[in-house]
Amino acid sequence: MGPADNEAIVEFWKEKGLVPFETRDGKQYWNELCLIPSPDNQPTLPCDWVEIRYEDKHGYCYNLRGKPQGEIVRGPKPVKNFFDLN
Repeated sequence: MGPADNEAIVEFWKEKGLVPFETRDGKQYWNELCLIPSPDNQPTLPCDWVEIRYEDKHGYCYNLRGKPQGEIVRGPKPVKNFFDLN
């Protein structure tokens, strides 16, 4: 995905009522969502509520910081149309 795709995803969730960003001490942070593009595996803005860890040869895993780790889902999952969530 490119920058235009990322922007469209953020706009989609904003329209659903999420507040994607907050400003603390003059610096922008992720708030109610967090964009982590592959292969960088780091948030595009600071995000202190996501924990990133290298799992194994399969790559990275992400979960809420301080919460139990859930089941790891392997492989790509088909997405019919991301923006069609009705």
